[in-house]
Amino acid sequence: MENYIKELLFQHDCVIIPDFGGFVANIQSAKINQTQNSFSPPYKEISFNRDLKHNDGLLIGYVSRAKNIGFVDAKRLVDSFVKNLNIKLNKGKKVIIEDVGALQMDKEKNIQFEPSNTINFLLDSYGLDHFNFDPLEEYDVTKRIQKKFEERSPASLSRRRTLRRLAIAIPVAVALVLIPLKTNMLDFNADISSLNPFSKTEQVQPKTESAVTEKPKIEKIDIEKPVTIEETITQQAPVSQPEKPVTDLHYYIIAGSFLSENNALGMKKQLAGQGFDPVVFKANNDFYRVGMKGYSSIDLAIKEMREMRKKQGFEQVWVTKY
Repeated sequence: MENYIKELLFQHDCVIIPDFGGFVANIQSAKINQTQNSFSPPYKEISFNRDLKHNDGLLIGYVSRAKNIGFVDAKRLVDSFVKNLNIKLNKGKKVIIEDVGALQMDKEKNIQFEPSNTINFLLDSYGLDHFNFDPLEEYDVTKRIQKKFEERSPASLSRRRTLRRLAIAIPVAVALVLIPLKTNMLDFNADISSLNPFSKTEQVQPKTESAVTEKPKIEKIDIEKPVTIEETITQQAPVSQPEKPVTDLHYYIIAGSFLSENNALGMKKQLAGQGFDPVVFKANNDFYRVGMKGYSSIDLAIKEMREMRKKQGFEQVWVTKY
């Protein structure tokens, strides 16, 4: 059962153990510790919420598919796991869920959770690991400035010009030595002085009798007809107005979960008559869930859920991510 919980935390941000509590994963950004010279990639911070006890079907459905058993048999295995957890905690023992964390009951009979932080459950950070880096050493800027001045000195510039001239003249001299004088490779109508890279020559294009020069066409512009502001505006393409962004709602307060879609639609109609704006969506376990209201933050959704449970008829609502 511990492995099933761990595998679900890779795929979901909330894994509820029915009648016990839920593990909630919150994404944390990358961190740099300048004191310890360390870097930590983004990760999921695991916490435990005892108020999330309602069965959303996620864990039982996953056990049913993993062990290839029926939903009822899978529920019995989960109930047995929860029973053993409660027995150990009531005896004061610490229950360790591998790679997830440790659970223990305090003197006030509250379950305390300590995450293990041995595995990064954020799949987007796959391949990234925590590492330490060496601090940067101090650099003497005066040495760098002094080196720049030395490079710009007259002696240095003279050496650079000499090396540049040699780099150009040596390949030309080698080419002249390697070309056989008996061949007609040098028989071309050109001036040998053009081989001098420092001389500037102008290339003149010979004129032929067949070449015909054409005068460029000049269009006549009507200066008597001014362009009005109205004509300029009508010639511009219409600019489309950007659509306003819609806030994504990821967390919903669930009023019910049904195997039959008709039953889910019936509850949706009933909630709509009470002033809610419900939605029906299909979960991974093929159940149809009826969401009363959506939120962009899980903390806000849990806070609203606690207020909703105080009302008659909504004592068993719970929060899930869609």
